Parts: sequence; C-alpha cells; structure tokens
Amino acid sequence: MTVKAEYKVNDFLILKLETDQERDRTIIYVNGKEFMQCHFLLLQIPKERIHTTHEINSVDEAEKKLNNKHERNPNIITPEEEFVAHCSNLQA
Repeated sequence: MTVKAEYKVNDFLILKLETDQERDRTIIYVNGKEFMQCHFLLLQIPKERIHTTHEINSVDEAEKKLNNKHERNPNIITPEEEFVAHCSNLQA
C-alpha cells in the first residue's frame, strides 16, 4: 500500500488515504491499529424524507431508515472527497 495523504487528529487517531493496485481507500488508525468499523461515509437523504431525520438518534438507525444505495456505487464521491469528509467528521 502507498499512502497518498495522511491526517493526524490527535496522538491516538490518524487517517490515511491509501492506494493499492485496485483502489484508493481511507483507513482509520486508532493507537496505530487499523479500525475496521467505519466502511461508508455518505447517507443520501431524499428530499421527501428530510422531515423524518429528527427521529434518527444513531448511525445504526440512519442506516435502517435512509437510502444507502451509495454503498453499492462507489462513484458517487471520489476517494479524496471521502478522505476529507472522514477527517472533518473525526476532527469535529
């Protein structure tokens, strides 16, 4: 793997945009070890369902209630955009 970008949130949390022969992907490292939980970033909320988002209290509930077809279509956002979004979310 080749590291294309790296972002250090703090001493324990580092994100890397890594590439291999197949694709680029964001890897989250916690205390130097790869964290395997967060695989997808984007939730697409259709306009007609925006009013229902106040009922969502967790990522697990969002996964059940919202459109997640982006998980089967990796071309919706670029790997670089996904990396920046992960960095931003974890920094916040």
